[in-house]
Amino acid sequence: MKRRRNQWAALAGPILTAVLLALGPPAARAEPAVPGAALVVYKSSIAVVARQVNVAAAPAPLPTPEHLTPVAPVLVSPTNGQRLDTIAPLLTVNNSNLGKKGQVRLELSRRPDFATVEWRFVLSYFQGVNSSEWGRNCLEGTTYYWRAQSTTDGTVWGPWSSVWSFLTPSGGAVAATPTPLSPPNGSTVSTLQPTFRWAAVPGATLYRLKFGDMALRLAQTEFVPPMKLGAGETVSWQVSARNGYGWGVPSAEWTIITPAAAPEEGAAAQP
Repeated sequence: MKRRRNQWAALAGPILTAVLLALGPPAARAEPAVPGAALVVYKSSIAVVARQVNVAAAPAPLPTPEHLTPVAPVLVSPTNGQRLDTIAPLLTVNNSNLGKKGQVRLELSRRPDFATVEWRFVLSYFQGVNSSEWGRNCLEGTTYYWRAQSTTDGTVWGPWSSVWSFLTPSGGAVAATPTPLSPPNGSTVSTLQPTFRWAAVPGATLYRLKFGDMALRLAQTEFVPPMKLGAGETVSWQVSARNGYGWGVPSAEWTIITPAAAPEEGAAAQP
């Protein structure tokens, strides 16, 4: 029996070798050539498999978030080097190049390097053309410089625009001081939304009403706060007027006292 097993083993060896030689090595899968690629070889006990791995080409750049690079707004007016006829100019910019709504920061200075800034203001979210003013007069006969920058997220600001300048006039007459009418000075009002009234000023184009910590620019000569004032508070108010040349001197500051509690709904309001 042992002799027969040895005979079978001796016979099987050459037969198995012949079969493997006839079959040949396993076919390798063709891989497309990639320019600048390195050949990485993985070895196994049966065959050698080659795979092209691209290591020369640079990775595609990640997209830059648009909020990181907001472009500078375009200055509109006053134009660069303009000689003005007012000491209270409106500063106008255009941020349409953002392609979406954004904020704009304005700076006004008497120095071209902006080492000191006279006024800094942020225009709320808008797209297109918008304007703002200092809310006070510039010095007469003085050169001012101004610039602007944009943001789309309120956090990352883009580059400053170019710096423009303007020259204010001198010798003009500002608007007269308005006279407050009601509520009377020192009075206790019957509503938390009183009507503030003042006399019109000849030639005035705009009024600025200040009450409490609020300041509003208005074309009319009366105003009712859309929100209720605090109950039982003493509130100061005053008004100033502007004409084409500039802002006049504010009126004397008056005070009112609001009711200790809100009136019943439907109660008669202060006339």
